Amino acid sequence: MPLARFLRQLTDHGRVRVAVLEADDPCDVRAFGAEAIGELHDTLTAIDAIYRAELPGQAPTLDLPSARWGTIVMFRACQFVISRDVSEPSIRRALAVDPDRGSPPTASRSYSVDLAMRFLPDVFALAQSRAPGDPLLESIEALARAWPLSSVGVSIDPTATLDLRAILDDASLRTLYLDRIIGRDDATRLSANVRQHLDPLVADNPNLAGPRIAQLLEAEPV
Repeated sequence: MPLARFLRQLTDHGRVRVAVLEADDPCDVRAFGAEAIGELHDTLTAIDAIYRAELPGQAPTLDLPSARWGTIVMFRACQFVISRDVSEPSIRRALAVDPDRGSPPTASRSYSVDLAMRFLPDVFALAQSRAPGDPLLESIEALARAWPLSSVGVSIDPTATLDLRAILDDASLRTLYLDRIIGRDDATRLSANVRQHLDPLVADNPNLAGPRIAQLLEAEPV
């Protein structure tokens, strides 16, 4: 499976080519050989060096298992968009939200998953346009709630509580998260703990806020 090539395509220009899955194709990590995983690790390390140089401040350390998992999840999500014969249980298993069985996301894991999963909003939009009501959307929404750094722009239940501690406690990830909220004008992410950091930025630079965020800030001042 061309995981490394997929990741390079994803990060270089956001357009990828993936094979259509048949109903009985395996969708877990055992479907990938050791050589493909080794090549992916080399590619992740190279992309990490480039990506962290573009981020503000000092980015968290790379967690290769989390970065690998995020890449595989994105690879499968792209395949599921075009593979209509895969069962709902197979989709749920392949896109399970937590590779570490319930442990809270750390700054390192959030950053590492984000190397590939920052493109999750684009996959979500594509899945919505092709098959509204598809069970794939439920799995992507669950990923969006579990990995909020990577999912700004994905519609989520407004009553959902996002665990933002690892993001907001890390200066580099906090700046990245706020930049994405502003860039996508995602007013659904304006929880109280986010506004604590966002409001001063917008107060100093009113033109930063898009129409939805500006309207909400004006209607609900802190």
